[in-house]
Amino acid sequence: MSASPPPGTVLCRVADIPETGLALEKDGFRLAVVRRGDLVTAFINACAHFGVRLNATPERGFVDPASGALVCHVHYARYAPEDGRCLSGECDGDGLTPVLVRVRDGQVVVGSG
Repeated sequence: MSASPPPGTVLCRVADIPETGLALEKDGFRLAVVRRGDLVTAFINACAHFGVRLNATPERGFVDPASGALVCHVHYARYAPEDGRCLSGECDGDGLTPVLVRVRDGQVVVGSG
């Protein structure tokens, strides 16, 4: 089984990613998509510590606007937006699972290895 939606899958428009991140489901995968300036990254939306979604509800964000870190709502583990590595908290050095994405014509698209 693949660890992410198939390459070429359109996830969203770049313009639709709020400052607090975008949680979505695509092809059975729960994803967390973030944007900092021109950099767009995506991860499987599951805390490395506890396995729960980073956001408590679909409409609630998970990115700290001040630092840009992704924050789990349960134990407040913090992850780097550029690569998902653990910054602090209960993640004990385990990071988020990245999903390779590319921006094409204003859309965020799953890339290939």
